Amino acid sequence: LLYENFYLPSNIAISIVSNKNFQQVVKYIENSYFIKNKWTESNFKIPKFFLPKKNIKNQEQINYLHCFKKRKQTYFTISFKTCDFNNKDQFILEIIGDLLAGNMSSRFFLNLREKNGLTYSCHTELSHYDFSGNFIINTSVENTKLINFIEKKTLKKGALNIIIDTLNDIKLNGFTPNELKKVKGYSKGQLSLINEDSVNICDYNGRNILFEKKYDTPLKKYYNKYHKNITLNDINRIFNKYFNKKNMNICLIGPRNSKRDILNILNNLK
Repeated sequence: LLYENFYLPSNIAISIVSNKNFQQVVKYIENSYFIKNKWTESNFKIPKFFLPKKNIKNQEQINYLHCFKKRKQTYFTISFKTCDFNNKDQFILEIIGDLLAGNMSSRFFLNLREKNGLTYSCHTELSHYDFSGNFIINTSVENTKLINFIEKKTLKKGALNIIIDTLNDIKLNGFTPNELKKVKGYSKGQLSLINEDSVNICDYNGRNILFEKKYDTPLKKYYNKYHKNITLNDINRIFNKYFNKKNMNICLIGPRNSKRDILNILNNLK
């Protein structure tokens, strides 16, 4: 059923990066299996059975999920609902992702690793869909250092507390001009490297065509189009728009922890 409904010529997006000219590429495609065999089909339309149901609702409280595993570390993600893939907020969220965990000068790298030695790495992920999206903070920490712990007879904050403190500091004081300058340089450099790989260009173009995105800027012009002119006001506005408790979810994998203690910490988000 899946094959018959989805693997059809009218539902195929082909992205090619090559030194061949366009007419040569068209000729190759015209002689391909799908075209030569002249499949009988109407224009592609998703069968009702497979249509996604829009059931995104406003949260009344933080969503919590814990998966028990016997591990030395607890792996956890804190995620926030964001925008769909046609919303321009996505480009500012990309910069926020780098500001939080993109490089060695990012907030989480400094606060979690450099200053407190709690985790080896912390990274962020962004996904955007038809109706919504998500921004994920992902890291792992020793089980005893998730919340609070005692070291050299001193009570110290664990990784979860530090993440919330970091987010609250940004909500209160915002990011700095120096951080914005550094992250733009980082973004420009990363995109330049990505643009040197034909696979990345092919993937980027294919996704834009496949999802019929409104934004079809070539990858080599991505930085100048979407990141270069972002301001601190833009970043701080979007940060406060999405990073709040009504959009927050947490998932943990590891030994049992106190759900009440974890939710109490998360509820400290301003």
